[in-house]
Amino acid sequence: GHSLVGFTLPGQKYPATVLMIGGFGGDPERDHVEEETLENPITSRSDMWCGNEELGNFSNWTQFAPYGPFSDRTQAAAVAAPSLGTFSLVFFGGYDSNSRFVGDFWRWTGDNATAACKT
Repeated sequence: GHSLVGFTLPGQKYPATVLMIGGFGGDPERDHVEEETLENPITSRSDMWCGNEELGNFSNWTQFAPYGPFSDRTQAAAVAAPSLGTFSLVFFGGYDSNSRFVGDFWRWTGDNATAACKT
């Protein structure tokens, strides 16, 4: 699946902003199971989405990027890295569309707009 990382600001008890990265998805998204072969089957992704407590208590998500600088993948790891910046994370590993292990390492640093899920 997807990789999730939450950001907790000073004075907060719980993460108020969460980023969801990569994972599996289809196009278009389906709201039910279909027995027929899909024209666009489920595949790995490299997209990034942002959810926020203030934006409907995580019921509304904003797409930050349809594609990341890294290859499409699932089962990767994402970890908040506050020593690199308030809205920083490291993203690594996972499996590509052909189920091969990916061993690269990425660093992402957002800015204060990340708290409000603004691009």
